[in-house]
Amino acid sequence: MESMGKKKPRPRRSFTPEFKAEIVELCQWDGLTSGEREELAASRRENRRLREDVEILRRATAFFAKETR
Repeated sequence: MESMGKKKPRPRRSFTPEFKAEIVELCQWDGLTSGEREELAASRRENRRLREDVEILRRATAFFAKETR
């Protein structure tokens, strides 16, 4: 029972110097391509719309829950 709730820490991952150099190089590339920019803008629009939909549903649920009491 004592072990419940206590997690062992995960072992620390190690990466090769080659892998680290490749990641640094990838991170140093500047900016997004126009396609990536368009995809990001579309994703943000969709995310905004979905959040609005969730908010409308949340309000409707609260309204109808109040009506049935």
